[in-house]
Order: sequence, then structure tokens, then C-alpha cells
Amino acid sequence: MICLMSYCQTTLGYVTEPSESLEVWADSISLINDGQTISTLTIYEKDIHDYTAFNMAIVVPEGVTVARVKQGREEVDDIHLTDRATSSHNITCGMPDSNTIKIISSSPSLANYFPTTEDDSNDYALFTIGLVASPEVEPGEYNIELCDIKFVLESADAYILPEEPLVFPITIESFSTGIKKVDSTEGTTQKFDLQGRPVNAEQTNGIYIVNGKKILVD
Repeated sequence: MICLMSYCQTTLGYVTEPSESLEVWADSISLINDGQTISTLTIYEKDIHDYTAFNMAIVVPEGVTVARVKQGREEVDDIHLTDRATSSHNITCGMPDSNTIKIISSSPSLANYFPTTEDDSNDYALFTIGLVASPEVEPGEYNIELCDIKFVLESADAYILPEEPLVFPITIESFSTGIKKVDSTEGTTQKFDLQGRPVNAEQTNGIYIVNGKKILVD
């Protein structure tokens, strides 16, 4: 009995070890410190192995949080897997403190993520997450860190990066930067609010997006 238990513990155990072939990286992005404009951060993964699950953490500047978006009648975290993942995968995130975003993705059926996107238009992009910056965040150059990265095989063995954390730049811009003040009588060009929704012509006062630029109309 003792020998059998020892054998099971050895064969059913799993191994986590550093990988020299696993690559994880992120885009550099800019955020507007207005507390509502969403900037999308894309995380990429590349390896010779196929994985079925992963977890990681993103360390962000104080005042940067995960955006909330409307889904049906609810508001949910703005985090999405790309088409490298099938419908059998899920992804969730949370902020255990004011600087850390914890992310976990898995497949109950142990399906693998596809190596690339279906049409190869965005190779190795794995998931996106929407971020917003509060008005309290001073404009300037900051860093985000990717850490606690672990990718899990179907066998339950896992790989981590040999060196962590990974550091990528992030720019915080002032809400007022690039806003042009115009008279409400200037033209009839279609205006959009800061969420990208068309605005009626009668709604003249406020800050809108016109031809891709922020416009202050009064």
C-alpha cells in the first residue's frame, strides 16, 4: 500500500519549470486621465508548446483600473480572449489591491489555445483588457509590469518565465490635451460623445469627438 501511494504521488504530480521558449509581451498604450476613456492593452504569447490555461498579474500605476462595460443588463470587466481561444475557454480578472490586476483563463474541457489568430491578422495576441485612468493620475510616462506568469499544459505541467517581471511603457495624457475650443455654429459635422455614440445636433455644449479629435463646443 505504501509503495502504491508513493507511485501515485509521483506519477500524478505536475511540474512547474522555467521555459526558454515562452515569450509574453504587451503593447505600449496611452491613457487619458478623465476616468472614462477606455484604452485597450493587448497581451501576446508565443511558444513551441500549446497551452490550455494561464494566469498572470499586471501591475499598473495608482489610479489606473480595469474598465467596466455594458453586457446585456450588467456591467462587466472589459477583458476578452482573442479568437485564439475557443468558446470553451473563459477569462476573468480582479484587483486585489489598487495596483494589481490578477488574471486567470482556463478551459473546463482542457482545450488548447490556437497558436495564432485564425486569419493571422494579429499574430500571437492572446487577450485584451480595457484600462481607464482617473483624473488624479498625473500626466507623464509610467510603466506597467507583467508578473506571476504561468502557462499550463493539458497534462497540468506548467511553464513560467525565467526572468520576471516584464516592463512596458504606458503614457498618461491630460484630459485637456488636444482639445480644441470651437463655436457651436461651426459646421454640421457629426459629433460623437466620449464613448463613441452619435450625438444629436441639438446637443451642442460639451466635449465631443469630431473627425477623430476632441472638440470643446460651447
